[in-house]
Amino acid sequence: MKEYIITKNIRNKRNIFLIILFLICFILVNFTIIYYQNHVYKINKSINDSIDGRTFLVSPKSNIIQNMTEEEFYNYKYDYDKINSIEHVVASFPAHVQSGYDSSLKDDYYDGTLFLKYGSKEILKMDVIGHKMNDDDRNVMICPIKFHPSSYSFENTGNLKFIDGKSLIGKKIDVMYDLYEKNEKGKNVIVGQKKIPFEIIGVYDNELNYEEYNTCFVGGKQLYEMYDDYLGKLNSYQLYSIDVITDSAKNTSYVKGELNKLGYSTLNKVVIDYGELLHIEMICIGIIVITSILTLGISALYIKKYVIYSSYDIALLYALGYSKKKIEKIYFYNVLYVIGIGFVISNFISIIVSLFINTKSIIYCLLGTTIIGIAIILLNYLFIKKLLKRKSIYFMKESN
Repeated sequence: MKEYIITKNIRNKRNIFLIILFLICFILVNFTIIYYQNHVYKINKSINDSIDGRTFLVSPKSNIIQNMTEEEFYNYKYDYDKINSIEHVVASFPAHVQSGYDSSLKDDYYDGTLFLKYGSKEILKMDVIGHKMNDDDRNVMICPIKFHPSSYSFENTGNLKFIDGKSLIGKKIDVMYDLYEKNEKGKNVIVGQKKIPFEIIGVYDNELNYEEYNTCFVGGKQLYEMYDDYLGKLNSYQLYSIDVITDSAKNTSYVKGELNKLGYSTLNKVVIDYGELLHIEMICIGIIVITSILTLGISALYIKKYVIYSSYDIALLYALGYSKKKIEKIYFYNVLYVIGIGFVISNFISIIVSLFINTKSIIYCLLGTTIIGIAIILLNYLFIKKLLKRKSIYFMKESN
């Protein structure tokens, strides 16, 4: 008799409605997760990982500068030890250390200009194809995947010709700069040129990380040395702004507060507006929550009608001596069967879609639908128990 009831429930055409309901629910939740992972999460991560998004210019407060003597102004020194000891600070260095240099990539199309930035594992949080670097690494470089080793205007980016950075991994290029010395009149004159070989050990997605097409990263300490050897001799005074980089854009407010306590003013390199991203996040969360609540409500109403519709079968099971627990199990298996079909089909579709868009979404889709599925199963199990608390005479009357 139990097998008959289960088979009857499985073949019940009314279950098709519930299967479709769960299928729509799970697919809608999964597609929302895929969208969030592929767009919102990626953009949010790129903003937080982008170097300019977690960098600000630091200088002494204006009242401190006004009270400086001329000698103090020209010989001002930043307290790098205190700055670097602030929690969430990963690097600090003179802003002008990062500069443009000539390279051996110059040809008829490219002028060979590279903008070299301070590199280290802590700074380069973005994904790198190849190898990352430490700030004390020498003669190694990380360049863009879409590489344009030349100066350019932002208005003309649509017409740029790019080199596939991945094809340059393992290859060496030369970086060149002029050497200066002061003559007897105290003027800086070019006395030669220095050429330093660099191996490209990795590439990064510059568009995703909001970097220019000719921006490459080299070991921070070597960049310092190159600056002192090259542009450092041209600067006549010491008071300059410095770059302070944090581990995340979300921690810049805390670091700025600590720098203010030390007597420094700060200016964000990039002002990030999280309003639009937060709005999209709330919409995604809202879709998942509303879909889950509606599915729970509709499935509960359906099961209530379904139990009443099955009053004859329930009354018969009671008459044959089945306990309340055994009857609960029979109808609970029906819920499992229906939810299981919706779960398997929806996740199969979502996995196929994720393979073409973002494979990382698969785990989150399975996790999301599993949590919602368990919640639906538990609540419907409790609802079935509540419905079956009624005495067998109730179901006999309903069956008539």
